[in-house]
Amino acid sequence: MILRIGVLVLFFFVSSCNNISFVYKDNNTIKNPILNNTIVEVKGKDLPHLIKNVYEFVGFTNNPKYNLMIIVEEEKTKRSVEVNQAASKIDHVITLNYRLTNILLDCQVYEKIINTTFTFIPKSSGYNYGSDNSLETFYELSIKENLNEFVINVAKNSIDNC
Repeated sequence: MILRIGVLVLFFFVSSCNNISFVYKDNNTIKNPILNNTIVEVKGKDLPHLIKNVYEFVGFTNNPKYNLMIIVEEEKTKRSVEVNQAASKIDHVITLNYRLTNILLDCQVYEKIINTTFTFIPKSSGYNYGSDNSLETFYELSIKENLNEFVINVAKNSIDNC
């Protein structure tokens, strides 16, 4: 009796899973045209995790075809201030101005300014490991989102001619 129930449950389990389609089944991935073809210059505000994440998207090369200059700006706005003047909500706007130059043709082939925003709510006005770690995570996610949008835009445009 238990064997029959086990076989019946197994049959229903296998038959219910036969129409599963996987999310990453499509091979329509975006080809990054600047990957391992680009040298990078970063100017402006020094943001946590920016350099590491830039090289994840751009890669390394000894024979560059492109030069990518990134001008970094950050604006912080206190949205909510406590009685003791400690900020309880801070909006961060990270602006990355991308300028891609074709070194071989000696011309600028792409320029785009991309903003990403996040709101941070510190848990205390002094040092707090959890809050500081959370802020670092917000920066990293925001930078990755910004860089990903840049790569998608570059892939959609023709950057091989001026």
